[in-house]
Amino acid sequence: MLSAKRSSVSSAALSEGVSVVLRGVDPDYDPTVRKAGASPAAVLAADAKGVSGVLLGKELQRRLSVEPGDVLRLVVLDLGGKRPRFRYLSVRFAGAFATGFAEFDASWVIIDRQVLLRARGATGLDVMELKLDDPRQTDAVAGRVEETLGSDWLVQRWQTLNRQLFAAL
Repeated sequence: MLSAKRSSVSSAALSEGVSVVLRGVDPDYDPTVRKAGASPAAVLAADAKGVSGVLLGKELQRRLSVEPGDVLRLVVLDLGGKRPRFRYLSVRFAGAFATGFAEFDASWVIIDRQVLLRARGATGLDVMELKLDDPRQTDAVAGRVEETLGSDWLVQRWQTLNRQLFAAL
């Protein structure tokens, strides 16, 4: 999963837009996309006009007042290079999801990872998330990722990110 935070989305009902987090996923492997349709790749695929589908958090859908098939406008800020650049992208609302976390349901847009890469470029990515088949391998995999990426990247383990939750429990 890739993530880009400096983005906004607008609709016909909310033309001023709202700040969002774009989550670029592989549709065939993302559980949220898999729940959204019988053919996960088709959920986020481009339609006959070349407009890619996106999933919105349920609260974001409500705020934008959109229904499946409505076209949205994404504004993506690219800070790579000499000066900031805005990229505009039309996308189609394909469905909504609910995570149970208000912040996510109000700000997440799930988009095909390849579409996000084209819109942002590699320099515009904020987060890269890896999902392991065996969570007990977290430390070993994180160590290899740290070695590969070097000191320019911060590698965080899920246990660290959720430390407060574990302490509360």
